[in-house]
Amino acid sequence: MSQNTNVTEYVTAGDDAQESALPWSYRQRPWLRYLIDVVGGAALGIVGTFAHRMGAAQNIPYGLVLALLLVALGAWSARSRDGVAGFALYFIASTTVLYFLALRSGDVLIAAGFASDSLPFWSQHVGYSWLFGVVVVQLLLLVFPRRFFSMPTRRVGRRKSEDDSGTDD
Repeated sequence: MSQNTNVTEYVTAGDDAQESALPWSYRQRPWLRYLIDVVGGAALGIVGTFAHRMGAAQNIPYGLVLALLLVALGAWSARSRDGVAGFALYFIASTTVLYFLALRSGDVLIAAGFASDSLPFWSQHVGYSWLFGVVVVQLLLLVFPRRFFSMPTRRVGRRKSEDDSGTDD
């Protein structure tokens, strides 16, 4: 007699036996995984810059929370996929794009450095919260232990019982 049970295994991008259970980006060659880290960091820096002001005018900064959550998820993915080197590439790409957009002259994408009595608190401070929050969130993820960044996969395994002799009757 045999039973099918769900077995949770934790695999990393280097394990050959369970590599097919990993997401697509984890199964690529190292140079392509690093490129994914850079492009992902840059893309999330841009998306977060446009999203961080949502709700700030109503003093409910849900856009800031969502943007920081996206950056944190991207950083987690980069570190679990490629370790500290991939995390560093993601960090550099996201902060470079973010600060480049903040320094652009012309249109204001990140409003910071002003005070007004007629504007809500978050309208005045969401820009600085975004600029510093991106760095703080990613640096917090850097100090987490390595086991926090393993990719869990689920598979159905076969467990032999004591009555199972290995032959079919």
